[in-house]
Amino acid sequence: MRKILHADCDCFYAAVEMRDDPGLRDLPLAIGGSADKRGVIATCNYPARRYGIHSAMPTARALRLCPELKLLKPDFDRYRRVSHDIQAVFHELTPLVEPLSLDEAYLDVSEVTRFQGSATWMAHWLKQEVLTRTGIVVSVGVAPNKFLAKIASDWDKPDGLFVIPPTQMRASSRGWRSTSCTGSALPPRPSWRV
Repeated sequence: MRKILHADCDCFYAAVEMRDDPGLRDLPLAIGGSADKRGVIATCNYPARRYGIHSAMPTARALRLCPELKLLKPDFDRYRRVSHDIQAVFHELTPLVEPLSLDEAYLDVSEVTRFQGSATWMAHWLKQEVLTRTGIVVSVGVAPNKFLAKIASDWDKPDGLFVIPPTQMRASSRGWRSTSCTGSALPPRPSWRV
């Protein structure tokens, strides 16, 4: 049986900015282009999300929703450096890392024998090591395939860890509902949460 982790940094660009300037933590913060140049929001922190702000939203609209929004231009060189440090932690666990972007990756831990082969323990270790070494919070989903691991990583954000055991694979796909924004399937929160 395969064991896949999907690791996804929570509001990555904003997390890097808040890590480097703790005074930004409680402010509504977004990273993106300027409103006068038809910019869009790349990401935002959770205080900004309370105003309805989200990725890919036009910056002008975000500023209408939250006039006190702190808008920062992206610093991709810095984000790449932090991503490199996070990916290094991933590679300590397994050489089978499939990066999807600067802030997320799949890790195939099927053959990893550390942690008595427990993907759940590996996920706990991964979250702690990334936080300790980089100051960035990672949500991790654990499942027997990439599709379910990706969905699991979104269940308990921010700072989540969600496991879909192999015995629950079929049950997890029954009764999924369609989201209004994307039309993609989202499972209901199962009773077998870990």
